Amino acid sequence: FASEFTSSALPWVTASIAPASGSPTRFNFQRISRFITVANHDATPTNTLSVGFTRNGIIGSNKFFIAGGQTMTFELRVKELYIQGEGGTPNFSVLAGLTNVDSSSMGILSGSGGTGWSGVG
Repeated sequence: FASEFTSSALPWVTASIAPASGSPTRFNFQRISRFITVANHDATPTNTLSVGFTRNGIIGSNKFFIAGGQTMTFELRVKELYIQGEGGTPNFSVLAGLTNVDSSSMGILSGSGGTGWSGVG
């Protein structure tokens, strides 16, 4: 599948209001991502958005934060994404560049069960 990760990606886009901490929204991609861009559109820097790759990770400590008014792009190969608000419920948008590789071709990212993915939760 190497060529899928070097060619242009297929767009997947959504925008919404982040739920409060403890109630993350899960986004399932039908195809494996090549990159993900997440924008926190809230004008208040303290209305942070948290992003994770497992439910346990985002509810726990395996997540990253995007302050209000910031946008971040990551080259990540994932099939799902979790988002929630931290200190508010900011407006956000997600752009994922997807490959043609079906998400069933990717294993489950998990920190449990001896999978070796301890950084995701």
